[in-house]
Amino acid sequence: MQLLHLARRLGRAEDGVAAIEMSLVGAIFCLGLLNVSEIARYGFDSMQATAATQAGAEAALATCDVAHVPATTNCAGLNNAVATALQSTSLGTQVALKVPLSEAYYCLDNGGALTFVGSAAATPPADCSAVNNATSVPTLYLVVSTSFTYAPMFGGLTVVDRLPQTMTHTAWMRMK
Repeated sequence: MQLLHLARRLGRAEDGVAAIEMSLVGAIFCLGLLNVSEIARYGFDSMQATAATQAGAEAALATCDVAHVPATTNCAGLNNAVATALQSTSLGTQVALKVPLSEAYYCLDNGGALTFVGSAAATPPADCSAVNNATSVPTLYLVVSTSFTYAPMFGGLTVVDRLPQTMTHTAWMRMK
């Protein structure tokens, strides 16, 4: 009989219910806050990696003038200038060249897309007839491709774990 009376009394008691509700709501709120901060950091690091890649391409043009193209073979300070520029953001040495710098001649095709028409090591084509645009002249472009690996602060707790951890960025610079 006393056990039945105790069970009824506990069933009617409301002590601590607010604390339980608050802990559940608080946990969900904290999880949302962790996700917002992690996604913001992911986006910021992605923008920094993009900026570093573009800075590397711009450093190539600033270091090697058009009299020294193709820059990959005729400009001695190219690699050092690009490497220094890549480390100019807050990410520092975490941004690395994905592949060696490359140069090639490209033409705009009828759809407006850059299309490869010749290697920078070879004699440039006389025109862009290879892409049905004989009135245009091939242009030399330098390609800088970088990679950055993102390290989450709250691994396993946020949606950022489902996003690509290795970010690759490419910047093109018209050299001539």
